[in-house]
Amino acid sequence: SKVELSQYQLPGLWFSTGEIQALLTMDALLESLQPGMLTSHIKPLRSRIRILLDKSDHSVDEIAKRIRILPAMAKSINAQHFQTISQALLNRKRLIMTYYNRQDGSETSREISPQRLIRYRDSWYLDAWCHLRGGLRSFSVDAVRQLEIIAQSALDADENERSQAVSSHPIPLRTKT
Repeated sequence: SKVELSQYQLPGLWFSTGEIQALLTMDALLESLQPGMLTSHIKPLRSRIRILLDKSDHSVDEIAKRIRILPAMAKSINAQHFQTISQALLNRKRLIMTYYNRQDGSETSREISPQRLIRYRDSWYLDAWCHLRGGLRSFSVDAVRQLEIIAQSALDADENERSQAVSSHPIPLRTKT
């Protein structure tokens, strides 16, 4: 067995063959989480890594043939909604959201302060402070119909309240009306 000492360079970064293979595996995993969600952001990096990897001991085709990551029956979500939620979450802004209730088929418009995104059993959930209901709620991202970021800063739920909500309910929190 050959010792891996070779290094490859991306502008400003150096990777060993094993690290490149690990990056490709992570790329496949990210793609399986929600196909197409990050494609435009990682496509240039992915193509550079593939060029480098094709020069190593194992080609991209060989790795793809030997390592497969298959997604479970994940619910499809709107990539634009996911990006909007992520932007509001990280920039600590409130959202106006139209949300579909699967139990009764109704839709409600809510102002929410996003707290965190959770990936649970191959589905995405948003824990948020619901200003309509005055409490923490968990929303299935695939049930979001419309979203708009507003200028008002998001309310940060008290850490104790977030911890109590998580400890008293299995993740994800149940969506309450």
